[in-house]
Amino acid sequence: MPIEVVAGVFYLLIALMFVGLGQVMGRAFNAIPNHVAAYTTNVLASLVGILVFAVMSWFRLPPVLWFAVAAVIALRFAPRWTTLQVLSAFAIVTVLAVVASIESSRRITVWSPYYKIYYNPKVGSLSTNNIGHQAMTKVGETGGAYMLPHLLNRDAGGQPFNEVMIIGAGSGNDVAGALAGHVGHVDAVEIEPVLYEIGEADHPLKPYKDPRVTIHVDDGRSFARKTNKMYDLVEYALVDSLVLHSSYSSLRLESFLFTEQAFRDIKDRLKPDGVFVMYNYFRQGWIVGRLERMIEDVFGAKPIIVALPYRETINPGDAIKVTGDTGGITFLLAGKPGSKTLEAIRRKLETSSYWLSERPLDNESINAYGPKPPELPGVQSERWQRIGMTRVETSELGPLPTDDWPFLYLRSATIPFLTLRGMALIAILSLAILACFAPVRTFRPNGQMFFLGAGFMLLETKGVVHMAILFGSTWVVNLTFRRSSFQFPGIFSGAGHSATPARKSSGLGPVVE
Repeated sequence: MPIEVVAGVFYLLIALMFVGLGQVMGRAFNAIPNHVAAYTTNVLASLVGILVFAVMSWFRLPPVLWFAVAAVIALRFAPRWTTLQVLSAFAIVTVLAVVASIESSRRITVWSPYYKIYYNPKVGSLSTNNIGHQAMTKVGETGGAYMLPHLLNRDAGGQPFNEVMIIGAGSGNDVAGALAGHVGHVDAVEIEPVLYEIGEADHPLKPYKDPRVTIHVDDGRSFARKTNKMYDLVEYALVDSLVLHSSYSSLRLESFLFTEQAFRDIKDRLKPDGVFVMYNYFRQGWIVGRLERMIEDVFGAKPIIVALPYRETINPGDAIKVTGDTGGITFLLAGKPGSKTLEAIRRKLETSSYWLSERPLDNESINAYGPKPPELPGVQSERWQRIGMTRVETSELGPLPTDDWPFLYLRSATIPFLTLRGMALIAILSLAILACFAPVRTFRPNGQMFFLGAGFMLLETKGVVHMAILFGSTWVVNLTFRRSSFQFPGIFSGAGHSATPARKSSGLGPVVE
């Protein structure tokens, strides 16, 4: 089913829920002669709503309680309480409680400030917003990608990294990989507190309990700017969110990590021989090319690019297929000009391949650089995966992301046609709702309110973007601006009437074209 249809259906359902409240608010506005005083009261009430929602989110209260509070408040607007209204409110909460109970019998559900998190303790898997996100593994027995930077460095003759920063530490796999690489100290940065807490409690290797690890529950960009430490290794560990930071600007939680200015922040935190590593399932060749160009421009040296499985070249038009745990993953290793660590790895990969075992513990006792897979007793040759440098074509990449345009996954500086179609559909549905619910004789456009609302939308987007740069892409920043610009009587108003369809995410961005 087309995503525009799905978005339209949910928008229609949610907007209809708010028609009644919008009418009540419109009548309340018109009943107060001083509209400035009325709007001031409205804004104060919005601030109270922000505080209440912030408290509920802070304590991670489930939606059953959200709906219970909403049902009780809704009774306030009934002219008189009837048995049917009270029973309806009770039935809503009861149904939600039953559904939540059924879900919790199969797996643990936690509502964090960012995600709806499903956790299956039997297998250590974590899903966010109903999408598989990560799984806690015994790094060494599996999970070669987590150890690859450390193995490449070790077998190229380098000493173990001493000071390490991991941005996007998650439930702890990358931290466990660093500890297996005998690092001196790890600053593990993770913005999502629940993922960290689950990893601290249940990760089979207990990496967060190691005295060499310091956890920082913070935005990665914010931490990189605040710390004064210098690092031998800075790692973007599968930095990828499964929720939009803002529905209206298509910013993701990690958008400001992939900009020119963010890479400069990382460069400032690297020691002269330090290495910056980022890896992810970048599914389009032009995204890899864009990252390579940004690294070369910022660091002043070409990065080392490694694709798993091995690829000789990546072109802008290539679609990188994801298969299994590591198939489709791409590593980029960067450093300052003359970085001895990076250049040692580069020289090795220019003359030979590296061989990574499906069971990384096999790599412990050998130097895996060589023309062919190592020969170890009891280890089949099919277990070894070839690692080699990949050449990336960097033409036709579109604009490079900056703090003024932080859209890594948008190829050109334009509004995607998919988003335009969604906007048109929502506009049509909004007009249809107004036509159905507005009294015909008092139905008239109000240009002043239209442009006031449009101006507030622009102000909100600007505010979210700038606050995210200053304070990090946190839920408090997002929530404050979204709720503060939610309270408008609408573009159509008349005596005793105001229809206000709710603004709701279309779920259409970010878009990869």
